[in-house]
Amino acid sequence: MTLQSVCLLLAVAMNPSPPTQPAAPQESASPPASTTRSSPRRITPLLHCDVGDWVVYESPSGVERVELTHRTLLLAELEVRTVLYGRLVGLPAIRTVRLDSDYAIDVARDDGGDLSESEDTIDAAGRRWRCRRTVSRWTRDGLRCERRIWMHPDVPIYGVVRSELLVNDRLTARMKLAAFGRRAPASQAER
Repeated sequence: MTLQSVCLLLAVAMNPSPPTQPAAPQESASPPASTTRSSPRRITPLLHCDVGDWVVYESPSGVERVELTHRTLLLAELEVRTVLYGRLVGLPAIRTVRLDSDYAIDVARDDGGDLSESEDTIDAAGRRWRCRRTVSRWTRDGLRCERRIWMHPDVPIYGVVRSELLVNDRLTARMKLAAFGRRAPASQAER
C-alpha cells in the first residue's frame, strides 16, 4: 500500500462525510460544436446512485444488465449479467468502480488516446438525450482505433447512452441504453 493510499484512507476515516460533486461549469449562450481540451467536463452519475439502481444495454449480440449492489464513501460494487445470443454467460461478474469515475474519460485514458468532445442528441430507452459525446483516437499494433461514447448525467451507473468502437474505420462494437431504473421501495412485509 502506497503512502498516498494510506493518507487517503486516513482522511476518509477522519472525515466520513459523503463525497460531493464539483460545481457544474457555467454554460455559455452558444456552446462550441466541438472542442478538444485536456479534460472534458466530468459526468459522474455514480455519486448520485443508490443501491438497487440499474441499467440495461443492448448490443447486436445480446444485452448487459448492470446493478449497483453496494457502495462505500469511495467505491461502488456493480453486478454485471451478460446475455449473449439468448444465453446467460457464466455467473454474474462483480466490478468495483470509483464513485467519481467518468466512464468515457477513464476509458480514453486507459486507451492512451487523444480525446475530443462535442454535444449530440441521441434517442434511447424511450427518450431523447442531449449528450456529451467524446471521441478517443489512438493507434495500436498498426490498427487505427476510435471510441465514441455518448453520456448523460441522468443515466444511472456509467452515464452511458451509446458507445461505439471503430477499428480501421469499421464498426466493430456498439451498445445502446435499452432501459434504466431505481430499486422499488421495500414493501411493509420486507421491512
